[in-house]
Amino acid sequence: MSKFEKVVVIEDDEFLLEYMCVVLNLHNYDVVGFAHKPNDKEFEKEKSELAIIDIFLPNGNGLEIAQEIRARDPDQKIILTSADQHTLHFLGESLADAVLPKPFTGQQLMKVVQQLEA
Repeated sequence: MSKFEKVVVIEDDEFLLEYMCVVLNLHNYDVVGFAHKPNDKEFEKEKSELAIIDIFLPNGNGLEIAQEIRARDPDQKIILTSADQHTLHFLGESLADAVLPKPFTGQQLMKVVQQLEA
């Protein structure tokens, strides 16, 4: 059994969202994916131990979502993703437990997730 029983993935690229969900499912994670910024009701319903969040979303900012998660649950783990390496490392590292630059492979995704479980 995985340490993270539920993982929330927030990614507006539907292909990448599906890919991450499949990879995590293959490793026995219960995954809920959102192609948009979830509202408070959705967040409450889908409580998770890990959130993987794209920084740039059409209806929200992943950095703001990370701040909201930290305010609700300081113990929840957060991975931020982006193709913008500068923003990811300059701002993401201060808000997240890990950062994952795009593009990435399923193996790279799992390596970061498993490091957070250790």
